[in-house]
Amino acid sequence: MKKQYNPIWEKQQSNWWAYFWGGVKSPWRPSKKEILFFKNFIKKLLNKKKYLEVLILGSTPEFRDMLFGLRGVKVTLIDLNLTAKKGMDQLCRISDKKEKLIIGDWLKMNHLLPHHYFDVVMNDEGFENVDLKKHDLLYCNIAKALKPDGYFLSGRACLEDFRKSFLTFGQFFAKHKKDPKFFHNFYNRLWYLYRLIFSPETHVYDYKKQGGKLGRLGLEIARRAPEAGIKNTKYLGWDPRINYLDPTLKNYVEVDVCNWAMLKRMITRHFKIEKIYQDLFHPVMKQKYNFILKPKG
Repeated sequence: MKKQYNPIWEKQQSNWWAYFWGGVKSPWRPSKKEILFFKNFIKKLLNKKKYLEVLILGSTPEFRDMLFGLRGVKVTLIDLNLTAKKGMDQLCRISDKKEKLIIGDWLKMNHLLPHHYFDVVMNDEGFENVDLKKHDLLYCNIAKALKPDGYFLSGRACLEDFRKSFLTFGQFFAKHKKDPKFFHNFYNRLWYLYRLIFSPETHVYDYKKQGGKLGRLGLEIARRAPEAGIKNTKYLGWDPRINYLDPTLKNYVEVDVCNWAMLKRMITRHFKIEKIYQDLFHPVMKQKYNFILKPKG
């Protein structure tokens, strides 16, 4: 699958994946309330069916732990990156040796999986690493994998609220000067950074690709910080454990649609929206939408 992902991902070992993802939180990983939302829905399905075939796109530990505790659920994973999957294994609280793993490309799963076989397909923040032009194909493949009465449970980002409430560099640096520890908090840091990518000064949001050049934003922060009298930029990047100043990351694009109407059109070409849930415990979570989708006949 041709991804617009971070180039360093392919170089990392499984321990790095466990280290990195073990330290990030929502919205990059499902929150406890988001997991509960999906769990309650699956439990209702189990009241109607004694047995469910569930496909997870990726290796999300929270999904796997949640499904392990439900009797009558058979889990299949499809993941292109075996090393990342092994890292996610380390983050699972429960090791389910009954999981079936398919090493494969989501964009080619139409040829790797039986059609109309799964009761449920699940994915969290997966579309964000796939070229926007391929999103329709991915939705189409998911719909083909599902039974006619199946469901797609999906966590997706939409940055429309952040586009409308963008920050300038002046506002960003002024907040750091006033309260540096504010940026030590993962949620606060992401909330400000996602708004900064829409600043007219940055030119890091690519409206054609519908995504932010996260590495390039890091370079721009590092360039401007000394001018603002800020020497330590450790907590002004997306994550202090990654060197976002690495020039190989400058063109990495995280595909985050910034127009709700566009996202809705993309989804409803193949699915009906049954339910939407947002865990709004922090302003940064305004970007995260958790969908229960039913394939159109």
